[in-house]
Amino acid sequence: LEPWNTSVRKNRPVASTLSSPTKAKKFLSETVQSLGGKSTKLDTYTSSIVVPKATAPSSYTSAWEPYIAANLHLFTVPLAIFLRRARELDFSPRDFHKSLSYVQKVFRVYTPEIVQVLNHLLSPQSRQGPLNDIITQHERILGEFCPPSGLSLSSCEQDMHNLLEEIYLQHQKKVRELDIIDRFAQRIEGLLGQGTKGDEHALE
Repeated sequence: LEPWNTSVRKNRPVASTLSSPTKAKKFLSETVQSLGGKSTKLDTYTSSIVVPKATAPSSYTSAWEPYIAANLHLFTVPLAIFLRRARELDFSPRDFHKSLSYVQKVFRVYTPEIVQVLNHLLSPQSRQGPLNDIITQHERILGEFCPPSGLSLSSCEQDMHNLLEEIYLQHQKKVRELDIIDRFAQRIEGLLGQGTKGDEHALE
């Protein structure tokens, strides 16, 4: 969902970033050619996809808007499903950070810029725009799996509110259950940006 935040690490000192659709397309093309035996350019090294941390800033630019249009409903439907099911994650003290990390990774994709693009592409006005043909082709490929027209991110607002509320309530419950020793330890960890203070920073 976020190739603009992904880099390709090779067994060389310098990593090649997929900083634009053109570079991403070139890398994939060269990889396919290599696998087909038509090129030896990639035969000298192996590569792996490196996904940034959940809290890493997004590197999205408007150059990726056609990519989002070509995968429009893959940005909306999985999000709606995740928000509805994410409340089943374990936000107890034992797995709080692990579960919160899953949520952060998903939310990192949907920066204000991307939300704005998605809202535009889902609006009726986009059907008269330059990306209409790309969206139409995408929906044709999905066929019977294409969601009904009129879908918008606003339909996810309540599920998102419920998820964030669940996370916050579990955090507050954890804080209330701390004894004196634990509270002292949390204060020390808070100075290092960890413990409940670190949790509060992540929630913000």
